[in-house]
Amino acid sequence: MPEVARAWATVDGVAADEADVRVSRTLARISYGEATAGEVTLWAIADAGHTWPGHPGGPLLRPLFGRTSREPDATTELWRFFQRYGS
Repeated sequence: MPEVARAWATVDGVAADEADVRVSRTLARISYGEATAGEVTLWAIADAGHTWPGHPGGPLLRPLFGRTSREPDATTELWRFFQRYGS
């Protein structure tokens, strides 16, 4: 996924503006062109499965999709992102 994010950042003309922030032991945020119209953000979560971060998941889903990370709350982060570019 880092290569895909970088490719989109190149298409958007913001690849040179990379910021890699370690949020916690298991969470990093890699962004390009932060707060610009071409912004690309990738959340990298270690030790988590294919689940929706911040959602409680549940014991029935864990065997199928793996552990659910409590950070970040993906719904909140998406809302924040889209609010900046709404009309």
